[in-house]
Amino acid sequence: MKRVCLISYFLLAISCLTSVAQRTIQFSDLEWFVKDGFSGPGPNYWSDSSHSVWVDSNGFLHLKIRKVAGVWHCAEIYSVKEFGYGEYKFHVATNLEDYAANVIAGLFLYENDSSEIDIEFPNRGSHSLLGWYTVQPGPYSHSNHEKFALNLSGSYSTHSFIWKKDLIEFESYHGHADSLPGQNHLINRWTYVGQNIPKEGKEHLHLNLWLDEGKAPGDQKEVELVINYVHVYPEETSSPNYYAIFENAFPFYNQSDD
Repeated sequence: MKRVCLISYFLLAISCLTSVAQRTIQFSDLEWFVKDGFSGPGPNYWSDSSHSVWVDSNGFLHLKIRKVAGVWHCAEIYSVKEFGYGEYKFHVATNLEDYAANVIAGLFLYENDSSEIDIEFPNRGSHSLLGWYTVQPGPYSHSNHEKFALNLSGSYSTHSFIWKKDLIEFESYHGHADSLPGQNHLINRWTYVGQNIPKEGKEHLHLNLWLDEGKAPGDQKEVELVINYVHVYPEETSSPNYYAIFENAFPFYNQSDD
């Protein structure tokens, strides 16, 4: 009888632990886990609070670096689902050039440190080259790491990569549209054809806002990243012409500082 009671207690304890499930959110018609605890990159403390990660009434994602009880906490979500080869597109609604030193925004696929496709916007004290395309692992050179200037005209920018078996194509442009409206909107474009193209595995899509080496923002202020939408087009599907949809709904989706 004592053994039965102990087993029952053990099962109840497990049930209680598993009932405290990791927080998830719905964003861009996808389900995402919200990161919590202390870990890399950085390393940093991560908060799953609704004050750090939330989706507003318009369906836009907000990630916020906040100081909680004297400690800076960063924000990250990652997809529950794995998507594999295809196109990944991000409509960012924050002027990334406004970030203080030590702040990094990331849009990336990750399975492990040797299987990772990155778009990052790091401010390490210089505003000259704030855009990074990287195919892991290092060491980093011109063959697997592209740095470029953003020169944003406002808060809205679109960033994407197309992941295929034999290449990865990166692209960034001003405004929000599903395809480049014209060469005058292009920020940067780069193609990787090296030997470290990840194979399809268990890569999850991550969106984060974090602090380099866990250092405080250079201006000691809280920081926010807003992403209006993420599109994922698996390789077997074709991209719908969302630019036509945007164009018909309202003028070209560009926001200036004027």
